[in-house]
Amino acid sequence: MTDGYILPQCSRLRFRETRAGRPRKWVTKHPLLWVSQLAAALFLTGPVEAVGVDYKLTEKGLFIQGVDSSCPMIYDNDWWSNTPDKNYLWAKASRGQANLRGNVVTRDMWDWQKGYLYTLKQGIDDAWKSIKIARRSGLKNIPDPVAGCDKAFVKPDSGKIEDTKVIRSKGSELIVAEAKKASPREPLLVFVGGPLNTVANAYLMDSSIAERMVVFMTDLRGYNGKDP
Repeated sequence: MTDGYILPQCSRLRFRETRAGRPRKWVTKHPLLWVSQLAAALFLTGPVEAVGVDYKLTEKGLFIQGVDSSCPMIYDNDWWSNTPDKNYLWAKASRGQANLRGNVVTRDMWDWQKGYLYTLKQGIDDAWKSIKIARRSGLKNIPDPVAGCDKAFVKPDSGKIEDTKVIRSKGSELIVAEAKKASPREPLLVFVGGPLNTVANAYLMDSSIAERMVVFMTDLRGYNGKDP
């Protein structure tokens, strides 16, 4: 295994998980906006604690310590036609330079308070459109899209994140399955461009996966106008 892995400069690092820590409680007045706090704080509950991953920025892109092209990877986004990230990853996968294990579509959670503006099906259709274009262009090793989480979280009465109701999906199941095949030495890299609900649900389904994965988030600031 090499010392790191190059990702495009447009992306920003999030966190990796290791064991330790005590249960944490919800601290927001807006529990259903909760993708970023739950996805970040859930790794602080029970037997795990989120820690920063060593990384560096170079002219070639972002270099993440402990992650390289041999590590399994899952790409997760809500919309697909408005970002170059998946094109970069698919080109890498087609050339055998990325071990892409899945493409997950998480619902765009915008305006969940008003009943959502978009459906999960719209995101899946958008993913299929991009995948078909890529395949027609000759790219290979691009998995079919898998449906991820389609609902916002509801704050549990206990206030404890581990008591949050799981919203199961094929996408969360895929993350759990691939993380179980991975290891702390060769972790699963989950590249997220939209809501983190599917990743959070995967953790809620099986918290043991935390030490076997690195979560890389490209759009954490102001995604829904509320989260820091």
